[in-house]
Amino acid sequence: MAVAVLPSSIAGQLYGSPDMFESAVGKSACQQRGVQSSTLQCTLNLADGSQSLVLLPEAGVDIPKKKKAEVEVQTVKCVGNCNFLPNKN
Repeated sequence: MAVAVLPSSIAGQLYGSPDMFESAVGKSACQQRGVQSSTLQCTLNLADGSQSLVLLPEAGVDIPKKKKAEVEVQTVKCVGNCNFLPNKN
C-alpha cells in the first residue's frame, strides 16, 4: 500500500483519476510506500487547508477481494501555552 497526506482537493480528484496518484504523491512531504504495517508521523500546517489521508494499492500488486485494511488516526493540537513549543519553520 501507498499512504500519503494530500490536500483534500487533490485527494478528491484521485477518485476519478487514480492514475494521477504518482504525480500527486510526489509533491507530498508526508508519504510512505510499501506499507504493510507502519506508523506514519506527519506535522500538518493549518495554513495548508484541509488535508486527506489517502491509501491506495501500489501498481502491479494484486490484493485479494476480501482483504481488509485497518487505519487508526490520532491527532494532537496545542490549545494552551503553545509558545513554549519549539518553532519548526
